[in-house]
Amino acid sequence: MKRELGTRSPDAERPEGAGGKLRAGAIPYRRRPDGAFEFLIITAESGSGRWVLPKGKIDEGDSAIETVVKETMEETGASGNLDPNPFIEYDHREGKEDIAMYLFEVTGIDEKWDEENLRERRWVTAVEAPEILKWEPLSEVLEKADEHLRDNLDAQTQ
Repeated sequence: MKRELGTRSPDAERPEGAGGKLRAGAIPYRRRPDGAFEFLIITAESGSGRWVLPKGKIDEGDSAIETVVKETMEETGASGNLDPNPFIEYDHREGKEDIAMYLFEVTGIDEKWDEENLRERRWVTAVEAPEILKWEPLSEVLEKADEHLRDNLDAQTQ
């Protein structure tokens, strides 16, 4: 289930004078042995202590998918399987950023990673997320991702 909050595709050509920066990010997840899903969150680089999901600006010549894989590895040390279709797209910071978020199944995580001195990382469930993530829409993204993963992966195992 893809929930559209914005209308622009991150790989689409942008009209002259169009809004904000194009960004792409990951919703990194893993399934625990008890069947529950956990999401990997990181602290913002700003040092504010805010918890966020990995994302970055789509550089010229890069695709949204390349950006997600690169930023996720740099910011979290995680590698895995990326769903090539955006799970959610939204405008952020009053239209200054257009963001597409992709589901990213974590299959490996490095003990040392590029931004380990800039960020902390931790796993949370969608139930725990609202207490940790201060931006309500981000908690909602994890809640929708959890629901989507449970519905779709549970259906595949039946």
